[in-house]
Amino acid sequence: MFNQIRGIYSFDKVKKNIIEAKKMGLEIELFSIITKETFQKIDSTIDFAKKWGLPIHFSPVSGVPREFVEKSKAKSGKRRT
Repeated sequence: MFNQIRGIYSFDKVKKNIIEAKKMGLEIELFSIITKETFQKIDSTIDFAKKWGLPIHFSPVSGVPREFVEKSKAKSGKRRT
């Protein structure tokens, strides 16, 4: 999704640099804009952040539910009831 949104194929390079920065002891935080497209991949974004111990911040855009969505329901776009 990263490469598709950016129009360039740089995710592997960004991922490598994040890992190297973490090894150097630098503090890294992820920022993700939630769109209709990225919302469908939110689980993998969260898993990536957890795997590397990175804090992650989400910013929603219009048309995306702003209330809490359970991780298991994020893929289907179902809202918490």
